[in-house]
Amino acid sequence: ANLWAILQIPRLRWPDVDVVKVLRVFDSFRCFFFRYRPAAYYWSLVHTCRAVLVAIIPAVLPDKPATQILALIWVCVISLLLQSAHTPLRTRPLNILEAGFLSGFILVTAHILRDVKTVSATDGEKLLLTVVAFTT
Repeated sequence: ANLWAILQIPRLRWPDVDVVKVLRVFDSFRCFFFRYRPAAYYWSLVHTCRAVLVAIIPAVLPDKPATQILALIWVCVISLLLQSAHTPLRTRPLNILEAGFLSGFILVTAHILRDVKTVSATDGEKLLLTVVAFTT
């Protein structure tokens, strides 16, 4: 639904579109669009891609907790850089808060990566699942 709603936006900008139809689409998908600035309407797709990557990483690398954590750190660093460059959220404090949460997650995860290298794989997997459960 997220992708479909985002793909509808360019089609709704033509002059012959009924205003009621446009308002209905925005009202139906309010949770996708009204978190972000109007110029960054596509950002919910970026946010969804980040969430999918965070969910897929443990499934793709089940036996390598250190690699999983490193991949999560990279996803978060790239997300932080994109979010800082585009500032997609509606207000400046929300953008700062999002950057702070991502930075905090990166720091905590990097600290856990240091500890995962010294523990067994099963303990590392438990630690990673705990971190992912608290951040998603």
